[in-house]
Amino acid sequence: QWFDGGSCSALTTTSRPYDVVIYGATGFTGKIAAQHIHQHYHSKGIQYALAGRSQSKLEQVRNQIDCNEEIPILVADYSDI
Repeated sequence: QWFDGGSCSALTTTSRPYDVVIYGATGFTGKIAAQHIHQHYHSKGIQYALAGRSQSKLEQVRNQIDCNEEIPILVADYSDI
């Protein structure tokens, strides 16, 4: 079961720092995904980050969805993946 509030041990047994990275968080769908994750899973301990090409635009998205500074921002271009 995916993020149902139960155990997420399958996600936390790896050495990855985030359970979810929303790449393209400044786009239409990315903003919706970021809002949804923040509203429904942030309080359940899901580690996530907003990612995209523009630091300033990612900061705007974080502010629009009422995220505070603790939500990481990853600046990357598709060629970095």
